[in-house]
Amino acid sequence: RERKEAKESKTLKRVRNLRRKIEEKESYRWISSIELSKSRLPFSCKLTCICDREGDISELLERVPDADTYLLIRSRDNRLLAGGQKLYEYLDSLPVAGRYTIALRSDKRRQRIGRQARIEVKYARVDLSPKSLQGKTLPIYVVEAREEPSSVPAGQQAIHWRLLTTHVIENIEQAKQVIDFYKERWLIEQIFRLLKNKGLQIENSQL
Repeated sequence: RERKEAKESKTLKRVRNLRRKIEEKESYRWISSIELSKSRLPFSCKLTCICDREGDISELLERVPDADTYLLIRSRDNRLLAGGQKLYEYLDSLPVAGRYTIALRSDKRRQRIGRQARIEVKYARVDLSPKSLQGKTLPIYVVEAREEPSSVPAGQQAIHWRLLTTHVIENIEQAKQVIDFYKERWLIEQIFRLLKNKGLQIENSQL
């Protein structure tokens, strides 16, 4: 009974959350922080906003991009495409467009060993069909970077990134460029690690 009530509670919470406006959700910070950054930077700048899986939000994809602002987001959800197919299954059906090697930095938090990772690349233009946008579709490009098993050390997890981007991807070089952009998120994660627990311990501060 307790399990059933807990399951029902989670379901009701999910339904209520879907009905709330994005401005009322904690995830709105992804949109507001980008808009704030845009307001503080010179108008001549072209920006690429790089988000991890928490930034995979339909409203962000709809509202933020413009002529000078691009998005690059690691996919969190197996989204529905126009026509009824799912994103991940569609990617699985595509042929490998190319292969190349990236230098993968070590990451102590994930016990990841630094290595030369051999990456298979796929890319495509798709139309997302999120329920929250009530029938609208969102045109976007998707790039998949999957590490070949031969370059994965024993006990390590293979790299597998599915990236959504508003950058136009029409060839393998453009696909490799956004993969390399996303790879630099590691530097942001290291800054967070130093701020939060390995350096300043800012979350313990009374300020």
